[in-house]
Amino acid sequence: MVFKRTRPDSDYDEDFVPPPPRKKRALSLPPSSPPPMISSDSESDTDFEPPLVKKQPIFTPEDESTMENLDSLPRLPPLFPLPLPIIGRDGQLSEPHTPRRIRAGSLDPPASSPMSILDVTPLKSKLGRPVLSPETRRLRATVRKLSSSQRSPDKQKVTMASKELKRKEANLAAAKQQMADLAAEAARKAAAEAAKAAAAEKAAADAADTRRAQDVVRRIITPAAEGGFNFKNMDHFFDAMWRKGGDGEVSLLLTNYVKRHGVQHARAMFERSAQAKDKYISSEMAEIYEREGRAIQTLLTRQSTTTVTELLEDFSMEELAAEIQEKAPNLWAALS
Repeated sequence: MVFKRTRPDSDYDEDFVPPPPRKKRALSLPPSSPPPMISSDSESDTDFEPPLVKKQPIFTPEDESTMENLDSLPRLPPLFPLPLPIIGRDGQLSEPHTPRRIRAGSLDPPASSPMSILDVTPLKSKLGRPVLSPETRRLRATVRKLSSSQRSPDKQKVTMASKELKRKEANLAAAKQQMADLAAEAARKAAAEAAKAAAAEKAAADAADTRRAQDVVRRIITPAAEGGFNFKNMDHFFDAMWRKGGDGEVSLLLTNYVKRHGVQHARAMFERSAQAKDKYISSEMAEIYEREGRAIQTLLTRQSTTTVTELLEDFSMEELAAEIQEKAPNLWAALS
């Protein structure tokens, strides 16, 4: 049960005398040291006798008195001395002055004391950062150190994983490039093999055509009794083939062939014999040069009535070059 004070002066005792302060024990000195000098003040202290304190009766639950009847009980000594009265200049008593509270914890009553007063003031929250325990601060420092350190296990794992990923990406790119190179090489080989097969097939077809054409030539010079066309020789056959007349459809076919492929046919024939080519060119170019030479001679011959003065007045090198190029293109091409 907690006893509450009904009046502030209910526990005040006028005859109460506080006990004297305790003496400090002196340290024992060695036998060789001289005894300390005791002043007269200390001697007077030893003669002081503390006053007798009136013992207060102890309240027990076995008391027959009730809790309501507390007047018969003696007053308790005050916990704190009351402020001394102050007399002013006019001789009147002034308001008592409360001394400054001592911060010593020994003078404050403990919270569990029945004489303590409950403090109903609400607790104020502390501002600023929360108070952390040493373990929490240590863990936070460890996490911060591991996060900021370049050699922490997590950073090492991330670095190793990044390097491994880059290596795998490089290997994958190299593998893709190698596969692309292999595919291109395979396509090139396939194209080369296809071209080679096509060339071989064409060569085989050309050889078959050549043999069939040669069979035709053989039948041209083969007697009729043996199933041939009974031509004496190839000259006899080609003279008959290039001669005009006969079947008009076949003659038109040969004419169109000469228009379209005459140059290629003549080149193919001259490739068989260089002498025939030179002989043909000489004979043909001789006729051409002779014809163009006569044209140039006619162009440069002046009339008998034209004087040299008139010829020089009408002479123009540009007009002469244009007329020669028109009359003798082959000679102009050979000379230019």
